[in-house]
Amino acid sequence: MKGWKAVAGIVLVFFLGVLAGGIGVYRFHRHRMDRFFRGEPGAMSGFLVQRLSRDLDLDASQRERVESITRRTQEEMREVRRQLRPRVEEILEKGRSEIRAGLRPDQQARFDEIVAERRHRRRW
Repeated sequence: MKGWKAVAGIVLVFFLGVLAGGIGVYRFHRHRMDRFFRGEPGAMSGFLVQRLSRDLDLDASQRERVESITRRTQEEMREVRRQLRPRVEEILEKGRSEIRAGLRPDQQARFDEIVAERRHRRRW
């Protein structure tokens, strides 16, 4: 009977370790991808440089050059997004208004909640 308890204990500890590791990896990657999609400075360029460095076996000078290019490109893209944002918001708001007009009052209330939730999440 003691042997069975010891084996069950080891299996339980192993299972909990796997579970904890899985949760940790999930949270790490989720955080990293959130940073990437929010466009945080360095997140996209760091990801791209790391990937290219690994896939192309870049040397130190190539890596520096790629980092410089990706940072500059990211800044240029951020500026373009900043300039386009008002027009994009205008188009989205027009579409939301058209959708909302075709909904019942109870659906409109829920739709407004969904839109508010998405606005909160979406950050350029």
